[in-house]
Amino acid sequence: MGWEEEWLRELRGIKEGMRGIEKGMRGIERELRLLRERGWRARGGEEKEDDRLESEREEETSVEEIADAERENEEMKRMNEGAERKKKRDGREKEAGGSEKKGEESVVASDKKDGKRMEEDTERSVIEWGKEGGERKGGAWTEVAIEGRREERRRGDKTVRGRGTGGGKEVWRGKGGGLEGESRRRERQEVRERDEEEERKGGMEVRGGREEGSRGEVYGKKSDRVEKEGEGEGSWWRGVDEEEGEGVKGIWKKVKERMVEVKRREEERVKEREARERRDEQVRRERKRRNLVWRGIEGDNFEERCLCLRVLLEEMLEKKVELRGVEERLGDDGKSILLVVLEKEEDRDEVLERRGEVGRRWRMSVDEDLTREERKMKWRIKERARLERNRGKSVEYDSRRLWIEGKEWKWDEEAESWRECKEC
Repeated sequence: MGWEEEWLRELRGIKEGMRGIEKGMRGIERELRLLRERGWRARGGEEKEDDRLESEREEETSVEEIADAERENEEMKRMNEGAERKKKRDGREKEAGGSEKKGEESVVASDKKDGKRMEEDTERSVIEWGKEGGERKGGAWTEVAIEGRREERRRGDKTVRGRGTGGGKEVWRGKGGGLEGESRRRERQEVRERDEEEERKGGMEVRGGREEGSRGEVYGKKSDRVEKEGEGEGSWWRGVDEEEGEGVKGIWKKVKERMVEVKRREEERVKEREARERRDEQVRRERKRRNLVWRGIEGDNFEERCLCLRVLLEEMLEKKVELRGVEERLGDDGKSILLVVLEKEEDRDEVLERRGEVGRRWRMSVDEDLTREERKMKWRIKERARLERNRGKSVEYDSRRLWIEGKEWKWDEEAESWRECKEC
């Protein structure tokens, strides 16, 4: 019975050792979970902080762009309003100049006509009065009438109303009551006839100019002054047009510079985002490159599968193996897989070299932790290797490279075909 007791004692010792190992594995699992959660939290906090800073920068940029665009729109609006006001002012000045010129021409024409008519009436009245009185001859009175007409012509450029009649009045005043009354009567009759004719023709502006009387001279001077000022102001308006044109050019230059700046900032943000994505992808690849994916490990729970994995690694490598971490996931087929991180890269490389032995001896599979693109490339490599082997060629491959008859082949993404790598 001694050997049975020793055997039972050894079994108890093995059982206690297994329990200690199980406790140690549980502690390792707890530590790994805590580390993983801390890493997730830290990573999530960093990503949130990066997103917040990036969103703040984008908001500040968008606010500045909107404010600049609004200022430019307001400035363009002011410039357009100034141009519209200038056009309206020029149109009003042109219309006022045309109406004044037309009124003056009509006034001058009517004055010439009235002056000629008054000259004829004066000569006729002088001749008749000379015949009746017998004291004066028609020639003398004719000379006096001509003198009055000359005086009227000299004063005609300064007066509007009564052109051609003022001189006659001064000459004949006091010479005889009959002639003065006759001339006044004729003058009133002519004025009345002229007013009626103007009303028929609609010449209200000309009649209004005549009614102004003594203000005609001042009005003529003012109109001449306005015309001269308008001619002088042409250079000023040209200067204003040039300044407005330069202002518009400056605004468009600022708009173009702003557009170029916005485009440059957008390109820089895109480049920074792409560089950050490349760095993250490189970090993920480096992290995955240290990992091993095990499939087909059986056990009732996670602890048993981890223990079985440790025993298998120590038996295969014939030494104690240190694990940095173990994580369990579900594969595409719904089965459990173990993601193992070994402490030493030499152990990882040795396990990958003996992956065939793992499949033959324990009916398990071990492979690298590949990204989606790397898994797709591995599938292409396997398909190409199978095709070449069926043709009777010697083929060697791994997860990333392919050798056919000792020559390396690579997949060309642009041409989507295999090509021989001559430079390698």
